[in-house]
Amino acid sequence: MYGAHEEHKDLFLSVLSELCHFSKDPHLIGCDFYVIRYAGENNKGFAHKKSDLFKAVIHAYELREIPIIWGEFTWI
Repeated sequence: MYGAHEEHKDLFLSVLSELCHFSKDPHLIGCDFYVIRYAGENNKGFAHKKSDLFKAVIHAYELREIPIIWGEFTWI
């Protein structure tokens, strides 16, 4: 996955944005994007460097997150 390493996060967010822009069909994308939107989303208490860009893509394409019901973080 593009987003796992810091040097690939821009590419990942670009590919995600292009997918949303060029396809008007609904999509369900299941993966760990490896980008934190808010400080409370991880156990270290800080947001990621690409958080603002990620939030901009989410807002621009009206993406929705499917809530996790079994734990606070994905690794629990």
